[in-house]
Amino acid sequence: SGSGLYRSTDGGASWTELTTASGKGLPPKPYGRIAVRFAPSEPKTAYAFIESTDSGLLVSHDGGDSWERGDKSQWMVWRPFYFANLIVDPRDAKRVFKTDGNLILSEDGGKSFAVVGGFNGMHGDLHDLWIDPNNSQHVFAGDDGGLWISYDGGNRWWKSDNLPIAQFYHVSVDDRDPYRVYGGLQDNSSWVGDSAYPGGITSSRWENMFGGDGFWMFEDPSDSDYVYAEYQGGFIGRVNRHTHETRDIQPRLGAQELKRYKKLRFNWNTPIALSPHDPSTIYIGAQFLFRSHDHGQTWERISPDLTSNDPQKQKQEESGGVTVDNSVAEMHTTIFSISESPLTAGLIWVGTDDGNLQLTRDGGGHWENVVGNVRGLPKNSWVNWVQAGQYAPGTAYAAFDRHTFGDMTPYVYVTKDYGRTWTALLDPKDGKGVRGYAHVIKEDPIDPQLLYLGTELGLSMSVDGGAHWAQYRGGHLPTVAVRDLAVQPRDSDLVIATHGRGIWIVDDITPLRKLTPELASQDAAFVSARPAQQRIEAQGG
Repeated sequence: SGSGLYRSTDGGASWTELTTASGKGLPPKPYGRIAVRFAPSEPKTAYAFIESTDSGLLVSHDGGDSWERGDKSQWMVWRPFYFANLIVDPRDAKRVFKTDGNLILSEDGGKSFAVVGGFNGMHGDLHDLWIDPNNSQHVFAGDDGGLWISYDGGNRWWKSDNLPIAQFYHVSVDDRDPYRVYGGLQDNSSWVGDSAYPGGITSSRWENMFGGDGFWMFEDPSDSDYVYAEYQGGFIGRVNRHTHETRDIQPRLGAQELKRYKKLRFNWNTPIALSPHDPSTIYIGAQFLFRSHDHGQTWERISPDLTSNDPQKQKQEESGGVTVDNSVAEMHTTIFSISESPLTAGLIWVGTDDGNLQLTRDGGGHWENVVGNVRGLPKNSWVNWVQAGQYAPGTAYAAFDRHTFGDMTPYVYVTKDYGRTWTALLDPKDGKGVRGYAHVIKEDPIDPQLLYLGTELGLSMSVDGGAHWAQYRGGHLPTVAVRDLAVQPRDSDLVIATHGRGIWIVDDITPLRKLTPELASQDAAFVSARPAQQRIEAQGG
């Protein structure tokens, strides 16, 4: 209801909405996603893609007073998702690119488009494009596969393979020596790679294990020949790491439940959790929590609907009445985070994307929504992360996300009494210098006062249980979204999954465990580290 096309004639000081009356030729509302771009060489020429019940490209030659129809092919009609950017050649007002699943180009002022890149040759799912203002044949394009360069205006493309820009969602590690790193990437499958290798870790040291958009991935703790991996919408598989043979283990509703509940609502980034008490037990969340005791061969539903089950938030097939969702990325009222206590079997925390924080202390027999006890937290806050404590059974940490409401501040809380009361570690009243909304919070497995926090703008740490925080800048870790963290217990390494700069490893966090507030207040001090290990590679000769 808030989407509209607005125009300013005073440099942005005031804005007037263009309607079917003031902008002749515009489609009737409601509108969804809108892309609008003026031609630099002809300032009165504007292009607009407007998602509506009559979607299509519109062209104006009088600064928006009137509009005429352009292309109305499939690329202009289906749901724009995060595509829909328009880029006009700075030297030729009739030459217009549109980023979409494919990259399409018009050379006749938007009347028709042709595919010039995307799934056939490039990766596909284009996000943005830049045209050299001094040479229109020199073009950069960014898609889910990376950065592409063209020197002939988009006819042929070369990929920049030397950029560390992988977008990881989650990360885990095993106990091999050297240990291996597991993770899922945005639209680039699930992978496993070495944490160390003679001569450095190149792309050849990473192995693709599962398709789609990769998310959670773990080694099966009961059989290291297998891994669990998933792609979007809760499609989870158990994969033989040697043969890549995969068994689909996604839970399904029975016939009677299907009649009652219609469907399972799996988040785009569906949470999977391994039980710390039984190596054969795994959890997965839809609107219900499912548990398997046999590696996903069979499942039992151990909860009612843990979300708000608000029907107004379940109109993905209608997409608000504008155009239909052509993916599972907009599924809402879903479980987003799962954590079983490592101290008490059956004590399970669950967070949802619509603001519920649920707890069971008897393996799913009874559930309590404790989010109302989190004082100062606005309603409907997305539960990005919930983590059961490692040192006391009543302790848990929760990170909430409100960036879709325009609130970029971190909301991080801790409870020590099973959710009856919560203490704010970070909130808008006191952000303690931490920037960016929170993605993940974890305790150190050795030092209960050492906390790791991943936010949209980097990694922060606390050595006093969250009373004070400092941004970690070691190894020139950039300002980048940190989506997940894992500590390798034997090597005391902190493995960081960033959404934009790949995997980072902090080698040996033992000094951080020695860094008390008293020690940090000194001008200089020595801290101990674990014994170092030297690896020597010998080749025949």
